[in-house]
This record gives sequence, C-alpha cells and structure tokens, in this order.
Amino acid sequence: MIRPFPAIVGALALVLCAGCVISHSNSKAVYTLRRHLNAWETTVAVPIEKAHRATAVGLSDLGLKPVTSRVDKLSGLAAGSMADGTAFEVRLEAIDAAQTRIRVRSGLLGDRERSTQLFRAIEARL
Repeated sequence: MIRPFPAIVGALALVLCAGCVISHSNSKAVYTLRRHLNAWETTVAVPIEKAHRATAVGLSDLGLKPVTSRVDKLSGLAAGSMADGTAFEVRLEAIDAAQTRIRVRSGLLGDRERSTQLFRAIEARL
C-alpha cells in the first residue's frame, strides 16, 4: 500500500521542479536559464560592462526603455515597464572580471516566456 503523504510530497516536488530550466543556444554558446526565486538566471562569459551594454541594446531592440539603468564594477540594473504595464527587471552581478550573472524577471512572479524573450534579446547582443 502506498502511503499518501510520501506520494503527495513526491508529486509536489515533481511539479515544482518541472519547467525550472530553460536551455537556449546560438552559434556562440549554450546558456541555461535556471529559476531563482521569482527570476530566471544564467552566467555568461563576458565582463559586466559588456553585459550591461548588451542589456541596454537588447531591450532597445524590443522597444523597451528602462526607467532605471545603471552599472558599476560589481553590479548593474535595468528596470522598467512594458506597454501593458508589466514590470521587468534585469540584474547583473560580476562574478569575476570575465563572468557575469544575469537575472531576468518579467512580472511579479517571473513569467517564463517573457523573461526568456528578454534574455534572448540580450543574448543576441553579447
């Protein structure tokens, strides 16, 4: 006989883990977006300044104008709203001189499809 509590916990764990990783590749590199709280993140092998430029141009390609856009040698941020009022945020964190962590969030809970679209636009400019 299957105990209901372990079965429920197992099913819940499976549901929570499903869809937590998105892979995207182009001719340069393969990036995997992982769920991080209410955002999607990946690490890219570029300095933070280049990642910030790619973010600014990628968002511009989508017709988005960040209300906030700033960067220093340790972190960066680009945030604003889409035409329908959905908030977006791109956070950059320097891991070292040549690697940057990018966290993308669209909407309050980090809509996967829109966050992926934002990342693809940034990735195209890396």
